[in-house]
Amino acid sequence: MPLRAVLDGKDYWWHQLGEGDRGKPFKCPVCGKPFIVVLPAEHRIKHFRHKRGRDHWEPETIEHLEAKLAVHRWASLYGYAVQVEPFFSPFFVDVSFGSYVVECQCSGVSVRRVREKDEFYRGLGLKPLWVLGGDFWRNVHSFRWWSKRWSEYHIQRIRSVEVYLLKRYGRLVYYGDGDFWFGSFRFRSRSRVLGWYDVRRCCFGEVLWWLRKVYN
Repeated sequence: MPLRAVLDGKDYWWHQLGEGDRGKPFKCPVCGKPFIVVLPAEHRIKHFRHKRGRDHWEPETIEHLEAKLAVHRWASLYGYAVQVEPFFSPFFVDVSFGSYVVECQCSGVSVRRVREKDEFYRGLGLKPLWVLGGDFWRNVHSFRWWSKRWSEYHIQRIRSVEVYLLKRYGRLVYYGDGDFWFGSFRFRSRSRVLGWYDVRRCCFGEVLWWLRKVYN
């Protein structure tokens, strides 16, 4: 869902939109074709859409939009210059700030697609952050409070995408219930054998601290 348009050669953002903007000559920042303004009910996000033709963006849920806007808001508060939906051909990134690119994934996706994007961004010298919400966050609730030993049965409860990201980054970042959360394995204190999967609330500052450790 496009949150940015071009008007008179300058970026124009969703939060700037009002009734007086209807009919203005907004254009798509990717193909230059005309955009129209969408001003839905209060519980929906303002946005743009193509006047004719197919969108470059995939349909998205309110949960996905909320995750993007949460990253945008917090990264801005920490002093970063933030972009929403920047285009790194052939991919749109949900949010970027500094050298970080953020993919907010809220519905099913293949491991191959995640790996493809992850390696593409790294090849450009960027630092990916995957934020899982929506279906992923709902799935967490089915086992998040368990304290049983880790087993093959339990690992099947985590989607293959989460397993891939856990192996690559050591922990997961979720966005749900209006907060950021860390997901990770716990270890038995003496043997360091995998114990159980743990999810805890975290602030965005902790996410930034963890990212610096991952990429340093």
